[in-house]
Amino acid sequence: MIERVTQIFSALSTVVIDATTLQHNVIRKNQFTIGYGTVNTWNLDTDKPPATLLTFNRTNDGLEVEPTNPGHTFLVNGKPSKGKALANGVVHTLQVQNEFFLFNVTNKPKAWLSGIKLDEWRVFEFATGNVYGPFDKLQLEFWVKEERKDPSKLIYVPQGLYTGFNVNQILGMELPAPVPQKEVLHQKIEEYRSKILKKKEAPLQQSRCPHCWSPLF
Repeated sequence: MIERVTQIFSALSTVVIDATTLQHNVIRKNQFTIGYGTVNTWNLDTDKPPATLLTFNRTNDGLEVEPTNPGHTFLVNGKPSKGKALANGVVHTLQVQNEFFLFNVTNKPKAWLSGIKLDEWRVFEFATGNVYGPFDKLQLEFWVKEERKDPSKLIYVPQGLYTGFNVNQILGMELPAPVPQKEVLHQKIEEYRSKILKKKEAPLQQSRCPHCWSPLF
């Protein structure tokens, strides 16, 4: 009985965050799919033609991820996948075509999610170790151009995590729904300008994790 209770409370779940829509899903199955249509474990968009983008298989060695279409752009942690199982308990990023995800295999999904603010994303700069923001996606593009930053040397990270996407990837991300781009962008720029007019934004000096490059928020 005690062993059974222990198994229940220690059962692993895969938490997947859609970085475009900022929605998340906690999946307890060992094998599951993500794509468009009800044929998938997580249906990202019912308005798109049915298709399975990714197939997942959770094993004792970690999480195996494969794109359904070998011809699709498929990046794991910003690099082409080598087909190896991804370690449990570690946050990974994944891009397939124009879909972007953060995912983690954990036995405490609620606790992990509670420490993340998906409505606050910041930029980590490799060269200086500085953290800037928060910026939403529209403000991010303006800020990169205004400050003349090299997007290939910047990481876009949600508050509470130390893993994120290369800004090069994010600048090409599609917005979740059609919006009046010029009006929205103008509004976002004005919001950003009002902040820097009051006080010239200085980078937030952050200490780094002693085991990796990650900023300690």
